[in-house]
Amino acid sequence: MITVKKECNSLSLRTMKTICNHLVIQTIIPTLLIAVGMAIGQMYADAEQSFVKIGKNDNGREITVHLNDIIEIVLDAPGGTGAAWHLENIQKDCLELIKEEVQVAQAPGLTGSPVYKSWQFRAKKKGASKVHLYLYREWEGKDKYFERFIVAVKIL
Repeated sequence: MITVKKECNSLSLRTMKTICNHLVIQTIIPTLLIAVGMAIGQMYADAEQSFVKIGKNDNGREITVHLNDIIEIVLDAPGGTGAAWHLENIQKDCLELIKEEVQVAQAPGLTGSPVYKSWQFRAKKKGASKVHLYLYREWEGKDKYFERFIVAVKIL
């Protein structure tokens, strides 16, 4: 009877090893390969993303970007005047505003230094959009703008 128990325990151990090997080969390894493949694919997709910087010299131009590219517009305004840049129009289904920032280029003790405003957009859908920005004093309204910046964006 002792011999039979050893054989049963041995058979049970062999069966467990087979099940574990099968589990590793059929489930765990393919899952790991899929996860690694997805990580590599994301790295490739991120590598394809471009960053396009636009400034005052690009006013009135058309730029061409690709899906998921990041577009940054940086414009300066005279400090101390109350005038600021305002985003008035974008095609929201094509461009997504992801960041808006203001920086004052100020040295200690100086007033009236330029103010830089930047906007970052992600090209989220193929198509076209115009970005309209106006420099004006809030209390005077857009009709009395000092400067206008328009750029057309074509998304491939």
